[in-house]
Amino acid sequence: MSARRRLFLIKHGRPHIVPELPARQWTLSDEGLRQSERLAQWFRTHLPTQVVSSLEPKARETGKVLASRLKLPFNLAPNLHEHQRENEPYFPDVAQFEARVRDFFAEPSRLTFGEETADQAHSRFSQAVNKVMDEYLIDDVALVAHGTVITLLVSRANGLSPFPLWKALGFCGVIEVEWPSLKLMRVMERI
Repeated sequence: MSARRRLFLIKHGRPHIVPELPARQWTLSDEGLRQSERLAQWFRTHLPTQVVSSLEPKARETGKVLASRLKLPFNLAPNLHEHQRENEPYFPDVAQFEARVRDFFAEPSRLTFGEETADQAHSRFSQAVNKVMDEYLIDDVALVAHGTVITLLVSRANGLSPFPLWKALGFCGVIEVEWPSLKLMRVMERI
């Protein structure tokens, strides 16, 4: 029997919002950089052995700060991106955006928001996470990704309602799970 491994699922730091650009192109804001620094401080007592990130700039930058401060290896992996929604406009009204996300979670097999259903996003992301964990077979991995796909993975594995978990997970929030069961061990919602 193999030793228990930990997977730290991390939502990227606060982005610099540029409404004219798709969210997948946003970089970290100054606050997001500060959050990433605080995240690295927190991880000094929960040390993973590997940092892996989504290809999106805001996640990649968060992962680079974490790996650099902890002196850990850093790699990028495909298909860890946020649920695909480039066809959607920027929502300056938070309530309107949250309503769209609520619909996305409530009707997982129906295309309600973006270009990918919740079921499709979950399938893509869970396969990518499995591939990462297979690649780093002996490591506890800190995986920097995005709130919606992290929520889909964790809520489904633990029988949780997705919207409240998504809403609680702040920028640089961490969900620690046991691997490969994905059993929830800890949620650190805010940095």
